[in-house]
Amino acid sequence: TDASTASLWCHVGVTPPKKMRLAMVPFLHGDIMHQRLNLIVNGQSVGSYVLTAPQTVEAVLPSMVSQTKMSVRLDIPDATAPSAHGASGDTRQLGFYIKSITFE
Repeated sequence: TDASTASLWCHVGVTPPKKMRLAMVPFLHGDIMHQRLNLIVNGQSVGSYVLTAPQTVEAVLPSMVSQTKMSVRLDIPDATAPSAHGASGDTRQLGFYIKSITFE
């Protein structure tokens, strides 16, 4: 991620998914001991997490009767630039490296 919010849209098939899994690595350095994540699907909060190490988070998705698109938003309140912590000259607001997103 590169900001305090990341989002995506995807089309939903005939049988909408019931769960979502995100394999994530939080940006941690020095005094940055954790990254918080608030996960919102179709405008509804489906989970809040605190990651202190690489982890796979799982969320139950809201019912999507008669919907053809799904919106997913990640709110990342602790996203910060490595340059602000002496980690590098990188000025991007980093929160997570997302390894994979899986829908079931």
